[in-house]
Amino acid sequence: MPAPALIGKGREGAGVMNERGIALPLAVIVLAILSSLMLAFSVIATTEPQISANHLRASQARALAESGMERAIWALSNPTDPNGIPDPMATAASPYDGSALVTLGGEGGFTMLVTNGATSSERTLTAVGWAPTNDPADPRPKSQRMIQATLTRLTWLDPKGALAVAGELHISGNATIDARSGACPGGPPPEGGTMTTGLTTVAGGAKVYGPGDSAPNQLDDIKQGTLPTNFTPMFSDGDFATLREIAKKNGTYYQGSVTFNSTNPMPNGIVFVDTTTGADFTALTPDSERGYASVGGGVNASGWLVVAGTITIGGSTTYNGLVYAQNDITYTGAGSGTITGAMITENRKDTVATVVDSNVGGNASITYDCTVMRTGGGTLSTGWFVKAGSYKDVASQ
Repeated sequence: MPAPALIGKGREGAGVMNERGIALPLAVIVLAILSSLMLAFSVIATTEPQISANHLRASQARALAESGMERAIWALSNPTDPNGIPDPMATAASPYDGSALVTLGGEGGFTMLVTNGATSSERTLTAVGWAPTNDPADPRPKSQRMIQATLTRLTWLDPKGALAVAGELHISGNATIDARSGACPGGPPPEGGTMTTGLTTVAGGAKVYGPGDSAPNQLDDIKQGTLPTNFTPMFSDGDFATLREIAKKNGTYYQGSVTFNSTNPMPNGIVFVDTTTGADFTALTPDSERGYASVGGGVNASGWLVVAGTITIGGSTTYNGLVYAQNDITYTGAGSGTITGAMITENRKDTVATVVDSNVGGNASITYDCTVMRTGGGTLSTGWFVKAGSYKDVASQ
């Protein structure tokens, strides 16, 4: 019976033929997949340089817009320079009216539009960076980045005395308050050596000198009992916000209690000691949250020391600039230290007397100097800044 055997062999042969027939379609599928991958990689390789070029132009445009902002800040801070922006400003002239592209080599350029802001101490800036150009006739691909910001400046009032106090003042020992000279160029002299809304007590060998008067402790030297409305704080709340931001940027911002002495020297420039919460100091601020700065132990620094709370100064401290407390100050000098510039205490929370005293053989001295006060002993730029929270990257393409 040979037939079944032949049939079995036929089935085995058919199976081999079927397996051989599957190999070809599989090879075609694999080849198609590999071709697709090669095509995808080819497309990526073709577009990647273009994507990279777009990123490069966008980065260049952003940097150019930043350059435009810095140029506008410089122009506002140098109003008497031929290339500066006059103050006060009616309408900014070219190139600060946005009409001209300021080029920087072959990388591109920027336009600047500077207009008056909400107050006399604010300017609105729109700076647009272009890479490589904003010329519509130029066929090259272009990138644009736009920055908007409000620029502001400090609008302080010069102190009316070497020591201005919203409240009472006690001066004793060998302390000296001297405002016989030091008025700012073109500005009026201070009204007295001291200016207080409350009573001023001068005891011991303490001396207070007003402008142009060599006889101490006269009525014109000690301005006291003035109406609180006549005591105008040097800074506005907006100025304090700006001072905070400057100190944060410079790494000279502190919160709560800080001590400056020989082992922890006070940095130069704007030093801002804030409340523990960072909130404004008011009459309702708990004592546990106030800012507190203790200065002593041979500190020698220049700038503005601004504290949202209380300041204590002792030892042989030498400071050039402004000492400003939103609450009260106690200054007990020893040795030959002195404060040159001005000192102001607002007493926002209470009317505890500001105290200026000297230890035996020591000296607590405050000498009025408007220029030193304004410039922080030469450490400060009193120009324009970007207002906190106003910076916006508003458009790009």
